[in-house]
Amino acid sequence: MLYHLCFRSFLRSRAALRSCALWANSSRQIVGLYTLSDDDVYACREFPDAIAFSAYPVDVHEAGNQGQNDASRRFASHAEENRHYWGKIRSLPYRCLVNAQVGNLLTVGRCTSVSYRAQGAFRTAPIVGAIGHAGGLAAALSAKAGIAPRDLDPNLLRETLRADGAYLLD
Repeated sequence: MLYHLCFRSFLRSRAALRSCALWANSSRQIVGLYTLSDDDVYACREFPDAIAFSAYPVDVHEAGNQGQNDASRRFASHAEENRHYWGKIRSLPYRCLVNAQVGNLLTVGRCTSVSYRAQGAFRTAPIVGAIGHAGGLAAALSAKAGIAPRDLDPNLLRETLRADGAYLLD
């Protein structure tokens, strides 16, 4: 019964926007106060303002002639080549969520400030959920304090995330 009610409510609906490709794993990204690079991910760099962590291998789907140089092969999506990266912890700094141009804008999800390949380690649902949690709390804390997100103390954000049950390495 519920199926029929839901289905009927969408009979006259139309898609307002659609992806130019099916299963798009990558999308446009903002330029944040910091852009997480391929080297950051490869070196498993730790950041003092880290708000999300990933132990996933870099999952990229190269097209055409991409993936032909050494750096791309290092991040190949093939299981055999990615074996080295499983379980290694990578961190995403809060600065990747803070827009460099617009003072009152935080961005979460696939469009955070990361390189194409770095996104491959941070675009999975559990990690995007953690990024969204941090972004939402940062917006609330900034609004409550009457400050721009870029002026928010990352330590306060991390303490609040931890108190809210977020998994942070320390």
